[in-house]
This record gives sequence, C-alpha cells and structure tokens, in this order.
Amino acid sequence: RIRDRAKLPEEVKEGEYDAEYYINNQVLPAVGKIFEVLGYDIDGIVNKKEQSKLESFFK
Repeated sequence: RIRDRAKLPEEVKEGEYDAEYYINNQVLPAVGKIFEVLGYDIDGIVNKKEQSKLESFFK
C-alpha cells in the first residue's frame, strides 16, 4: 500500500528514495493533465529517446 511506502522527510537519507516510483505515480499524472490541455502526449514526451529543443514546445 502507498502509506506503507511513505516516510517523513527527516527519515529519508539522500538517494534512499524510489525516484522512479515518485515520478511515475506523483509527477507524471499531474503534469500529464496539464500537457493534455496544451495538446501534448505525455507518453510521447516521456518515452522519447533524444532531448528536445525548447523551441519544439512552442510550435
């Protein structure tokens, strides 16, 4: 369960957290909704293998 994975900030040492879990379950769902409204596909952005230039987001 999620609550079993939760720790207070004071309890976590640097590098001791599951960054992939946090990104996939907290960050991407929230950012994905914003990107959807702007007409972008979050899966396409996340799974892209090469880095985009900033100008590509303003086309």
